[in-house]
Order: sequence, then structure tokens, then C-alpha cells
Amino acid sequence: MQTAIRRRSPFALISARLIAFLAVLGPGFITANVDNDPGGILTYSQAGAQFGYTLLWTMIPITLALIVVQEMCARMGVVTGKGLSDLIREEFGLRITFIMMILLVVVNFGNVIGEFSGIAGSMQLFHISKYVSVPICAALVWLLVVKGDYKGVEKVFLAASAFYLAYIFAGFFAGPAWHTALLATVTLPPRAVWHSPGYIYLTVAVIGTTISPWMQFYMQSSVVEKGTGVKELWASRTDVIVGSFFTDIVGWFIVVACAATLFVHGMGAIQVPADAAEADGDQHHHPQEAVGQVAPQQRGDDDRHDDQRAAHRRRAGLGQVRLRAVIAHCLPDLHPRKPRDHPRPDDE
Repeated sequence: MQTAIRRRSPFALISARLIAFLAVLGPGFITANVDNDPGGILTYSQAGAQFGYTLLWTMIPITLALIVVQEMCARMGVVTGKGLSDLIREEFGLRITFIMMILLVVVNFGNVIGEFSGIAGSMQLFHISKYVSVPICAALVWLLVVKGDYKGVEKVFLAASAFYLAYIFAGFFAGPAWHTALLATVTLPPRAVWHSPGYIYLTVAVIGTTISPWMQFYMQSSVVEKGTGVKELWASRTDVIVGSFFTDIVGWFIVVACAATLFVHGMGAIQVPADAAEADGDQHHHPQEAVGQVAPQQRGDDDRHDDQRAAHRRRAGLGQVRLRAVIAHCLPDLHPRKPRDHPRPDDE
């Protein structure tokens, strides 16, 4: 009898751990992935379009920081059984808690505006008016929050997270210089780029869009709501680690896709993700003119990247001009599209 138990124990142990992980899966994975919202996607797109692969090095420290912060919140929720705001009130008092909640509401309000702007812009890519898409989506969100329970909402969020795989496919379709991208991920950029205020600004923006305040409150309250116990703490940690890696891998591929298509042609001055789709369409119809369509404010930085762009052009090939449909479906717009007047090349 003991021999039979020993023979089944490895399989039973693996099965038990897998079941426990699947039961706990949700808070960490959802929290990390939901942060790839329209604002985050725009930031990653600008990073790739303006500075190529030189911002990919930020993904490793950002991932480690995200894991540390999310794991800490998950651990506090598991051990105390209380949300982050409750612990702040107990430790620092009602006044500090009230100030923090007011600030959180203000920040979240701006975030909600960005989300609905992304809904409006993305639906306009399918020729659906924002006056139709925004009210319908707002009603769906209201029903989900007011009428739905936690388990139902969690399933919806987990299913929605699967759509982020489209960005990974977009990165492959872009035909990037893989060796250059991987090398830029593990090495610091040249010192010259640090003299650009835009580079420093985007570095801070990439960090800020990946680690946001609301994530910590949602993460800890989700762990508490799910009823995760101390015995399942290891599974909750695994959930956080898997979610953090997945969300930053998606961000990495967004940067790579825009670096391999827009940066190599000098089209770094994008204001909304739809500009990326339009610019890529211009490459398809007028590839020679598109190479010269560089925004005046970008010309100074372009001189420092000529060698890198020339190398990227040789590797990119025709795969770069086939991305219009992929980017148009994958990258949501933050604002209604406006007519764009491309600057013509200067007469020499």
C-alpha cells in the first residue's frame, strides 16, 4: 500500500500544485496585464518609433520592480486579509488615508478618460462612431461592476488578457533585427542618447506606465476577495511572477514592432497609435517619399541614428510594409484621428 502511494505521490503532488495554482490564478496576472491600457500602448509605441531599440533595456529592471511591488501587496493581502487602504488607515490614520484616496480618485479619473478615449479611437478604426461605442461600452462596464460578482468579473478579465497575444504576433510580422533587439535588451544604450531630453522623458514614462498606484490597491483587494490563504501564498507569488513577465513581454514586442517599421523610416513623431497605422500605409503606397517624411523637430536626433537605421533597413525588407492591418487592429487610438499633413522633404 505504501509503495503504491509512493508511486502516485509525484504525480499527485504535481497535480495538486497545478490545481492550487489555477485556483489562485487571477489577481497578479490580471493586474499586470490590465496595465497595458491605451496610455501604456501609446508610450511603448512612441518609445520604439522615436528611439528604436535603445529603450528595450528598461524592460528587465521594470519587470523585477513590478514583481517585487506586486508580490509585496499579494503577501500583505494573504497574511492580513485586508485591503491596502485598510492597512494604510490602521497604520497612518484617517487623515492620511483620506488624502491618499482623494489623490487615487483623481488619478483614476484621468485613467478612465484615457480608457474611453482608447475605446472611441479603436472603434473608429472599424468605422463605428464614438457616440455609439462609448455609451455601449460604458453601459457594459457598469453592468459588469454593479451586477457581476468577483468570479464572473475575473473570468472576463482573464479572457480579455488573451487578446494581448496579438501584439506578440505583430512583433514577429514586423521582421525586426532580432540580434540588435536582444542585445539592446541586455546592454545599456550609448551615452549620446542620454543628452536627449526626449529620451529621458520616455524612460520615465515607460516606467510610470508599467507600475501604477491603482494596481497595488486592486491587487491586494483581489487577493483578499479571492480568499487566498497562507498555504496558497506560493501560488499567489507564481501568479504575480507569470503576470509580470507576460505584460512586459507584450510591451517589449510593441516597442520592437514600432522600432522595426516606423523608426527605420524616420517616422517618430506619432501623437496617437493611429499615426503608426497611417504612416505604415504611406510606406506601402509611397515608400520613397515616406522615408523622407521626418518631422522637423526630429531631424536633429535623426543624424545620430543614421547608421542604425541603415542597418535596420537592410534587414527589414518587405515585411515592414505589410503591418498596416496588424497595427490598425492591435494598437488602440487614444483620440479621434485628425487630418495629418506630412512635411515634405526640404529642397536642397
